[in-house]
Amino acid sequence: MSSSGCASSQRKAANTAVALGILRGNDTVIVNSIENGGHISHNPIGVVGRRIQVRGKVLTPGRENSINLHFWPTTQDGYHLDKPRCLDLLEQTSPNLVILGKSLFLFPEPVKEIAEVCRAKNIPILYDGAHVLGLITGGQFQDPFKEGAHFINASTHKTFPGPQRGVILGNMRSEQEMKWWNSVDRGVMPGSSSSHHLHTLPGMLIAIREMSEYGQQYASQTVANAKAFGKALADESVNVEAEEFGFTESHQLALNVTNFGNAKTIARSLAEQNNIITNYNLLPGDKDPNNPSGLRIGVQEMTRYGMKETEMQELAVLMKAGLEGKVVKDQVVQLRSRFTEVHYA
Repeated sequence: MSSSGCASSQRKAANTAVALGILRGNDTVIVNSIENGGHISHNPIGVVGRRIQVRGKVLTPGRENSINLHFWPTTQDGYHLDKPRCLDLLEQTSPNLVILGKSLFLFPEPVKEIAEVCRAKNIPILYDGAHVLGLITGGQFQDPFKEGAHFINASTHKTFPGPQRGVILGNMRSEQEMKWWNSVDRGVMPGSSSSHHLHTLPGMLIAIREMSEYGQQYASQTVANAKAFGKALADESVNVEAEEFGFTESHQLALNVTNFGNAKTIARSLAEQNNIITNYNLLPGDKDPNNPSGLRIGVQEMTRYGMKETEMQELAVLMKAGLEGKVVKDQVVQLRSRFTEVHYA
């Protein structure tokens, strides 16, 4: 396995490096759309779709040499890829790069099935594991390399509890795959990053040491907490997405909060009035990026400080109160004050 590091813009720098290294004018890429969880850098307004610099030219969609983007089709719920339709799209488009992985990432991707087609067509697979790297490291999510991915791009400060950095991991076995890797390596320096920010490395080494010893326990409890939090919120009559699938297989939950008001306003209120930090987020079916219907929540930070399923039930009650516009900051502070030391270290 090979690896490169990007620190200037973390995940974006890593995604830029792969795009610069692999793609050329008029190439075709298949990605997850933003409304179905995809990262903004993979989409038309991001580095893949909007500005790909090829041989000294900055390319714009609709102009000569621009990148052709296609979106993975999903099942009706919007949280899973529709495997038969995805395989049909691969056959129809023969892309130059496929990107799997998401920002709103509740369930694993069908990497294995897609890799079988890509292998026959010599198509590189990039797996965006920014949000789930810690779960992958802890053996509690899919292993993209074992399932056939060539690259994993990731952040080291989300479920992987390190400093803000971006990493590109490679699983190259053939001569052609090594050519891909060498191209991406050149995309890192001087393409997307001129410094790897040496001062972040001590913290990174500590995080790696922690994960090597406690990663499985931490990742397992993180997923258990997310599931417990989802159920507890649903029991409080909060509309938690994907209930029919057990809410999540990762650290994240998606809440539809339209019955409580505007998601942007709610996220701001939860943070300012109640010390509960969330992320307002598009949900499947949303069309207006300025009017999202959802909140995205991650439980990894609470888990790392020792919270378990019982605390998820307590937090669900406080979360419901906050969604209703009540001020419960004192109770939130009291709950948090019981967990002040890193549990997995």
